[in-house]
Amino acid sequence: NLVIAFAGLFAIILAAALLAPLLTLGLMAVAQRLGGGVGGLIGRMAPRAIVRALSRTSVAIAALMVAVSVIIGVGVMIGSFRTTVELWLEDVLQADIFISPPSLSANQVLTTLEPALAAELARFPGVARAAVTRAVDVAAFLEGERPDDNRVVMVRLAAVSDDLAGADRRYRASVGDWRATWTALEEGGVIINEPLANRYDLSVGDELVLQTDQGRRAFPIVGVAVDFDVNPLVFLHEPVYRQWWNDRAISAIALFVEPGVDVDAKVAELRRAVAGRAELLIRSNRGMRQNALAVFDRTFAITVALQLLATVVAFIGILSTLMSLQLERVREIGVLRATGMTRRQLWRLSLLETGLIGASAGLLAIPTGFVLALILIYIINLRSFGWTLEMRLDPWEFIQAFGVALGAALLAGLYPAWRMGQIQPSEALRGE
Repeated sequence: NLVIAFAGLFAIILAAALLAPLLTLGLMAVAQRLGGGVGGLIGRMAPRAIVRALSRTSVAIAALMVAVSVIIGVGVMIGSFRTTVELWLEDVLQADIFISPPSLSANQVLTTLEPALAAELARFPGVARAAVTRAVDVAAFLEGERPDDNRVVMVRLAAVSDDLAGADRRYRASVGDWRATWTALEEGGVIINEPLANRYDLSVGDELVLQTDQGRRAFPIVGVAVDFDVNPLVFLHEPVYRQWWNDRAISAIALFVEPGVDVDAKVAELRRAVAGRAELLIRSNRGMRQNALAVFDRTFAITVALQLLATVVAFIGILSTLMSLQLERVREIGVLRATGMTRRQLWRLSLLETGLIGASAGLLAIPTGFVLALILIYIINLRSFGWTLEMRLDPWEFIQAFGVALGAALLAGLYPAWRMGQIQPSEALRGE
């Protein structure tokens, strides 16, 4: 259940936040040993100051840790998603030129092409072969464990004349290798996409009942294909589709050019040839991939704003924590100044404390963000869309997130450090 999955995700984030004080104590113990040899007296003082005010500093560290872990988790998920989709596009878009009628939808063709036009384009000079697709919405009848669980769902049926991916098409399950699976499709089987299989618990060997123009017909499932269409999708061999549906229209055409032919030049030639006769979208393989990835990037553009918002909230939390600590430490600062600490040393102490807060939050965010990425990729995405993504870990994502945590903390510490430097020892100690 998706609600339970999100509840579990929240529980893990909460657990990581609750562990922050204990883990901060361990990190500060290490920092105190290392700081004594590197930063001298100030290097030992900064970790002790964080530990003394642990009730406040741990809250700031936990807040920044959660924000940065979200950046890591979402960043790894989006990067893995994009890489998986890019590899999938390379597998399924094997043709050189794709032709379809204009459509208001980015992922669905609602109008059709005449078969005569498809035949003409297949004979166009420089074209080696052509494949056609007919996409329609049909009703599928799914049986449950009990009679009252039976339901009717609308699925997208794609009747294909040729396997454009061939050996590169990836299956989650199939009756054999790609040749055996395609042969089974030609013999009357269907290939379903992964979202359809996951949502309705379908697998190879089951039968899928579809509403044809000649009544209901059961088709054996011969493969479950990797696919990133949100909607349930069923692949059928085009001659089998023409046998059971009274439909001769075509939704799209894929052309393979002869070796040595310039694809972009051929696209321009095709556009000139059909100009004034038919409204067609004629795109190269590269253009199709770029368009698909552009849609992907626009879809996830909002996540950048969400990550920035989380960082700003954590920044405000650190700033408020440091300001409150400054008020509590006025007398301590006065004593330090009265015993000889210069403003420059006070600045070093303040920025070292904020740097340790940011570094601690960044270090704690790395494992937390990795766990969040695992949940987002293998549980949330699977529950939401039925997709199985391949995790791709980029070290730069973790380094960048650590830099964000450290930079946010240091930036938040500039104003409190300046305020601390302005405190006069006489004013701070006047009450003593």
